[in-house]
Amino acid sequence: MSEFHEKNTKQESFVDVVDLTVLIVDIWKGIKKYWWLCVICMAVGAAGFFVQAVTSYVPIYRAESTLTVTVSQGSEYDESNSTYGFYYNIATADQMTKTFPYILQSEILTDMIKEDLGVSYINGSISASGVESSNLFTLSVTGRDPQAAKDILESVIRNYPAVSKYVIGNTKINIIEPVILPEKPINEPNYTNSVTMGIMLGAAVGFIVIVFYALARRTIRKADDLKERLNIVSLGEIPYVHFKKRKGTFDQSISIQNEKTGYAFKEAIRTLGVRVEKDLDENQDKVLLVSSTLPQEGKSVIALNLAYRLAKKGKSIILIDANLRKPEIRELAGVATDKGEMTDYLLNGEQLRLFEVKKMNKKLYVVGNTQPIKNPTKILSSERMKKMVKKLSEHCDYIIIDTPPVSVSADAGIVAEISDAALYVIQQDYAKMWDVLDGISVLGISDTRMCGYVMNKVESGLEGYGYAYGYGIYGYGRYGKYAYKSYGKYGKYGKHVYENSEEDE
Repeated sequence: MSEFHEKNTKQESFVDVVDLTVLIVDIWKGIKKYWWLCVICMAVGAAGFFVQAVTSYVPIYRAESTLTVTVSQGSEYDESNSTYGFYYNIATADQMTKTFPYILQSEILTDMIKEDLGVSYINGSISASGVESSNLFTLSVTGRDPQAAKDILESVIRNYPAVSKYVIGNTKINIIEPVILPEKPINEPNYTNSVTMGIMLGAAVGFIVIVFYALARRTIRKADDLKERLNIVSLGEIPYVHFKKRKGTFDQSISIQNEKTGYAFKEAIRTLGVRVEKDLDENQDKVLLVSSTLPQEGKSVIALNLAYRLAKKGKSIILIDANLRKPEIRELAGVATDKGEMTDYLLNGEQLRLFEVKKMNKKLYVVGNTQPIKNPTKILSSERMKKMVKKLSEHCDYIIIDTPPVSVSADAGIVAEISDAALYVIQQDYAKMWDVLDGISVLGISDTRMCGYVMNKVESGLEGYGYAYGYGIYGYGRYGKYAYKSYGKYGKYGKHVYENSEEDE
């Protein structure tokens, strides 16, 4: 088995450590992606709390009366001795306030009130509070029925002295503020607060869901993420290309041949080319497979630009598009035509056409299809395919083979059998970690040497994970919204005919 299987990559034995920076970035991405979920949660919370507040609201009314307490002392009471009587009444009022809860709970007062009102139970809550240093106190009754509250309070005033005389003696109640029928409830609903709390709770629920989403993500964010899991090296990081908005149409191809791709992308491809070339030369390999885990990770763009870079250094390169299910290399390279299909050679024995890519000084040729083929597995695993690659390798410095993503079909694993080394393209924050590991393992079954992996479409700033390159809004694509409708800026195509030999028959 190949070297990148030397490390134990069992999923169950590895415990991920949460990186706070990565978590914050993932939460921010989750907010941008699922902001609508927070809005829905807030709307549901607001509606729920509003409905709950409306349906559960019960108005409560309070009837009150302010009273003074005096003590009836019979003939012994001296009207002229007003000071003595005043303090005695204050003490009596305080005593009544303290003893009122006990008197209120007595069956005597309760029965008297029920008998007075002609009811079987008291529909309200009775309370009393004394005014400090005064012979004033306040009686109040709260309940759902304002009229019942008023009636109960009046009954308490009428019957209380009859009960209290057994505790503090004969008393007289003087009404200062008479009992009036309450018109407004004391607990008017605050629907604004209810809705606000619902919004806050909904926002919290939405945020918690996003946090769980961020914690559950197991994509590859940094080139170092694979180092602790596999014994393979990172060969570089390719930035997400940014095209500034311009009026009209312009070349939006992701290529080092396109001046508008910028320095960062070109420098990243240059670095990748240097490392790949060094690796292939040190291991005396010539056939390099390029694949990825999922579609849209940019492997075809990487394969083509790697071929551009090596060709510009004077190396003779043949780029083979083995993604027969969805071929695009010839179109990306600007040599698309309805003639010269690779499958015409593999299936029908026609001449194999190598299309020369312009401005490459006859150092870069492309072989492939422009039309997709159903069920190409048999074609890729044929002896004729093996012989074609072997024969072509005798006429160039390197062969680069672009294959379908590993998760799409078994084609990449089949092509790996005829390849010397493999370059794995991983889009940042796209494929799940374990899917990437499984994809690399598929290539490892063939004992193909893993050249390394390259991180693609790397972002920076709050959208990324600390990488220095900038990013844009257009990304990788075939043409883009403003791209040219023709085959590209490299002209139509050139051709190099590979004649059949007896060995290929």
